[in-house]
Amino acid sequence: MGKGDGAPMRRALLRNFCYIFLCFLAVTFALALFTYSSTRAALEGELMNSTADIAAGYAAQMDDFFIGLNRLNATLSINQLINSYIASPQASPGIFEGLHESIRSQLETAIYSQDYVDSIYIVSEADGSFISKSGYQPLSMLLDRNWLSMLPEDMQPGKPVRLYRKVADLYPYVLSYVTRVNSGKNAGYIVVNANIKYFPALTEQSRIQALSSYILTQDGQILYRTMKRDLLEPLKTVPELSAFSLEEDAFTRLVRGDAPYVYSQVYSPEHQLYFVTVAHLTQYTQSLSMQRRTLAAFSCALLVFFAMVAVFLCLRAQKPIKALLALLENPQKLAYQADYSPLEVKQIAEHFVRYIQANTALSQELQQQMQVMSDVRLWALQSQINPHFIFNTLNLIHCECVKTMGYTNPASDLILKFSKLIHYALYSNHLVPLSQELTYTRVFADILARRYGDSVQLDFAIPDDCLEASVPKLLLQPLIENATQHGADFSSGKTLHIVIRAETHAAADGEELVFTVEDDGVGIAPEALEELRQKIASANGQGKNGKNGIGLSNVVARLKLLFPRRASLTIDSRVEEGTRVTLHMPYIVQEE
Repeated sequence: MGKGDGAPMRRALLRNFCYIFLCFLAVTFALALFTYSSTRAALEGELMNSTADIAAGYAAQMDDFFIGLNRLNATLSINQLINSYIASPQASPGIFEGLHESIRSQLETAIYSQDYVDSIYIVSEADGSFISKSGYQPLSMLLDRNWLSMLPEDMQPGKPVRLYRKVADLYPYVLSYVTRVNSGKNAGYIVVNANIKYFPALTEQSRIQALSSYILTQDGQILYRTMKRDLLEPLKTVPELSAFSLEEDAFTRLVRGDAPYVYSQVYSPEHQLYFVTVAHLTQYTQSLSMQRRTLAAFSCALLVFFAMVAVFLCLRAQKPIKALLALLENPQKLAYQADYSPLEVKQIAEHFVRYIQANTALSQELQQQMQVMSDVRLWALQSQINPHFIFNTLNLIHCECVKTMGYTNPASDLILKFSKLIHYALYSNHLVPLSQELTYTRVFADILARRYGDSVQLDFAIPDDCLEASVPKLLLQPLIENATQHGADFSSGKTLHIVIRAETHAAADGEELVFTVEDDGVGIAPEALEELRQKIASANGQGKNGKNGIGLSNVVARLKLLFPRRASLTIDSRVEEGTRVTLHMPYIVQEE
């Protein structure tokens, strides 16, 4: 080709490169935009739903709190000792000293039983005195009396009045339930002061990171927030509360900006209060920033890769064309390799056609082989009967047995119990309450009873204080199975008695739980006992032949993983006397 003939090829190369690269660029941009939008929408939806649920739960807990506070006030109002004190005429304190002390003791118990109760006053108008947790005193000694001036003139006896105020006009800020009580010819007041700072629901919310809780009055003032400086504060004190609305009872919205947050409010008509939660989206913004950086880096890398692919494809596509054009233009150019004639150019084209045909045949053959491999892989996967399939199959068999033989048939009952054990093994947590473990151990014992009849008898001696302890699931079944295997002699006709005990002991590193499984069977020979002890000592969670099994070794291996250096298992046996397995583990109670 001449020097000027290369310009069209270069323009074609550039044009093809631009087409391919723009296609790759559009795909990359669409993929990145879709991924970012989907992830952002999912994060926002999850955060808004979570914050709304927290606000609703917050309002429900506060409703329960107000009900409990009202119940406490009502209980004090009908207390006979308190009514006797209010009804009694003015008298020397010595005459009613026992009555006053009893009331003081009850008030002290009521205050210390609830963290949020700051103080309780019982005021007698006739006596001009009051009783608090400090005892009986003249009313003039009560510094906190501003609630008297806040009471309505038409206050009805027995109907509590709710006041938000400062104790002694200073601190703390309290919610006071004041009830006027008429007893006999005299009257008095019962004042229950709840410290707003220690409301139980607020205390619980404060443990959640990046979440702030507020209580707002009906006229839009802040009644509660952390680090508050006055009893009632304006909304502008907290910028996040600018989303507050008197026109909506319950709503949740995402407020965007430099520091985005989720605002959720719930109104309680009964208490005329707004309960607000504000979730600061620090983690959300960090996740979005990380996502943007990741997508940007990935997109840049992908574009560079696509640019290289585009160049490679363009050059690769033009190379055979240039070779054919060169050969067609000057067949003698390849004379250094062979003596080509114009006919060979046609043969090259025919070779191209034959190659394409052969390649098509090979492609079809390869596709058929890939389909066969896919079918074989699918067959292999379908042939694996997993435990979940076994559990479902057992349930199906049980249903069929019930249909044909009824609920009272032993086979259907046995299948149901075995299905329960499978479900327990599959879906329970690693640690379960001992009470739950005992439930399924008794199911296991029922299956043993079906197998061995009266030849094996199990007795449980488990005190109630051990039932809440958390233990590994399937802990007791291997111990019972070991006792049956090494202790039963069914040819003699003797009944094997197995006793399972549990008790707690004090240990150097905390309280421990001790299980004992003891039988009166034939016992284990000394040589076999020593071999069994060595297997237990080197337990690694493997059963016989290296397969996973649930035996004593498996129990020890699980205990070593769960409680390193704090769990042990020992076995003692005497021939013709029986075997005792003792298991030590920490006493823990796992919260749900």
